[in-house]
Formats: sequence, C-alpha cells, structure tokens
Amino acid sequence: MRKSIQTKLIDYLKLYDWQTMGNDFDWEVIKVITKFLESKGLKEGTNFNVYHEPNGGHSYPDIQLDLNGKSFYFECKTGKNDSSIMHNNTIPGDDGVIYLIRTYGPKSKDFTFMLDKDMLSKSERSSLQLQKHYIDMINTNNSYDHCFVYARTMIYIPTSVTKYTKDYRRLKRESNVYEFINKD
Repeated sequence: MRKSIQTKLIDYLKLYDWQTMGNDFDWEVIKVITKFLESKGLKEGTNFNVYHEPNGGHSYPDIQLDLNGKSFYFECKTGKNDSSIMHNNTIPGDDGVIYLIRTYGPKSKDFTFMLDKDMLSKSERSSLQLQKHYIDMINTNNSYDHCFVYARTMIYIPTSVTKYTKDYRRLKRESNVYEFINKD
C-alpha cells in the first residue's frame, strides 16, 4: 500500500532528532515540515502553506498546514524531564488538532504525537470546561470602569509529559493520528 504524503510527514516528524534543537519547538517544527515537503518536490505557496500561530500568540493552534486541499493543525508542547503541560486559554477538545509532545533533559528524551481528543478523558474535559465557564463569567460581569478582576484562563494539566511518551496507550494514540490524517 502506498503511503500518503501526510503519513510520510508524520513518520518523518516521529523519526526526527528533536533533542538537537533549541527551545522554539513550534518554529523548529515549521522548519522540519517545510524541509520535508520541499524534499518531496512540493513548493510552499503552491502545493502547501504553513502558518505560525494563525489565531494569535495565545490561541491555538501553533501551526496550520494546508496540504492537498486539507488543513492540519498542530499544537506543540515541550517539557523537561517530568514537567507538566500548560495551555493558554484552550482546553484540548475534539477538533482534530495534532499535539506534538517533546520531552528533554537527562531523565527523559522522547517525542510523541496524539489527537486533542486523546489528551484528556471526557470527565477531565467537562470539569475544565465548567471551570473555564466560571472564569469567563467573572470577566464578563465586571461592571466598574476603574477596577475589576481579570481572570486569565490557563489550563494546567498536572500529569507529567512522560505520561504521554511512556504510557502503554502511546501506540494507540499515535495510530489515531494516522487514521485521522488519512481519512477523506
């Protein structure tokens, strides 16, 4: 069976040596995606487009890739050793965003990927959505001109990033990405 360009791209991302790169993970991913697609004879602006932070710096996704008439969205998360993952204002949902997760440091060096729907359980997502709703209500009901409470939504997932790289469900989560990118 012939592999799609999307499958080859994810394979390439999986095998890339992420430990040699700097701290700007999302910019490095853009360089790797662009280099890979150009190596396949595709030309940016004609066959594909890559956008960094298409919805602004504190909104997701980090990267939008338009390829073969489809858009793919990537959110880049990185953590040292057993650190946790932070999200700016966005709860991982069921939107088809591909999370690229890199760990680094002396204890753990790894890379994995998954769909947003596989990051949290339904009950975890519901709990976070309820909390976000209350924060949004606080921000909406500020009726004073000279002072008010500004609550910024930061989503903190206290689970170590190694949960995603060392967990027994890793292969299933990665295969879900392949299924997603190849569906019509």
